[in-house]
Amino acid sequence: MLAPAIQNGTVDLWDDTRIAPGAKWEDQIEAALASASVAVLLVSPNFLASHFIVKQELPPLLKAAEEDGVTIFWLYLSACLYEQTEIGSYQAAHDISQPLDRLSKSQRQGVLSEACGRLILPAQSNQLLRKTDEGSGNRHLKNTKTDLRWECSLLITEALDEAFTAAQGAGPTTTLHRRLELARKLAGKGEQLLTECDSSLSSPLRDSLVKAIRATRWLVDETRIILPEAGDDERNGTNDHFERAKEDAYYSREQLMAQLSNDPDFRALRNSDSRWPLLGFRDGEDYETYLFPTLERLFRSTDPMQYDLFERLLEKSEFTPRQLIQEGYRKELVMDSLNALLRKKWAEWTDLSSLGSEGSKGKVTEVGKRLLKQTLAARNSSVTH
Repeated sequence: MLAPAIQNGTVDLWDDTRIAPGAKWEDQIEAALASASVAVLLVSPNFLASHFIVKQELPPLLKAAEEDGVTIFWLYLSACLYEQTEIGSYQAAHDISQPLDRLSKSQRQGVLSEACGRLILPAQSNQLLRKTDEGSGNRHLKNTKTDLRWECSLLITEALDEAFTAAQGAGPTTTLHRRLELARKLAGKGEQLLTECDSSLSSPLRDSLVKAIRATRWLVDETRIILPEAGDDERNGTNDHFERAKEDAYYSREQLMAQLSNDPDFRALRNSDSRWPLLGFRDGEDYETYLFPTLERLFRSTDPMQYDLFERLLEKSEFTPRQLIQEGYRKELVMDSLNALLRKKWAEWTDLSSLGSEGSKGKVTEVGKRLLKQTLAARNSSVTH
């Protein structure tokens, strides 16, 4: 599935077949682990039973994920006790309600295609950030330590922005949790680049970037404490630690932007479409869809509960979020689905007295029911064929 990206040079894929005869294979593997920016784990019983993988390969990768921003990208090949390992704490590359070996060949191909599309985004950023769009008027960016500092600055600035926005409570709780996770990842990637471009940074800028990373992580941790589960609405209140973390993040951002806002190179990168792959997205629309999932994205899901929920809404179009959650649907799935239906005008609130709470009453509109039925029928026909 990755062949086109490997052939055009976007992805440099390493596995143990690249170890030359006569080479010290342990040294080769160690070097590859140290240089990886994305680690792809093909998780199965054999994978978890491998002593070398579990004792020699996984520990440095998981440490790099925590400290250096390496992305752990795992695929669920066949049923196994992954939840008994640290892998279970990382978001999988696809819906893991079913392992890949339980899907039909066409379903597996679809899952792998989407997963690999997400996998190559970090690699694409390294290419797109070396040039600007034709006719944009911005100069070409070169792969130098000087230019890496602007990439680093962008990642850390965006991480702080996402954490602060989540702390302010802008959007549904499902979105707030996504912002916090994005802030954590961007801060990790920024910190990794910080070590690579350290010699090109002025002392004040470096100190501001380090402080911003610390402020981001502090605010993420404190916000998670007061933030309810994804899909809930009531916050758990506030506390002095949270307020101090929010204040520290605000002043850290002000200090950092005072040093960056007037630099033409940073502004060029921040205002260019090249920023999106660096942040892990195809474009601005992909970013918005990540924060606020659309019906189009939800219809592409391989999660069987997603389709069961849509079919449930067709059978009984009136709903309350609380009722759907009590029936067993995951809170974040319910809220994402209802928000997407409401934005499309496929559903409407019928009782606004408690809008925003789980008790809000709504229904799928007649037009929404017809369109939902057509879309599900087309999807089921595609899966059958």
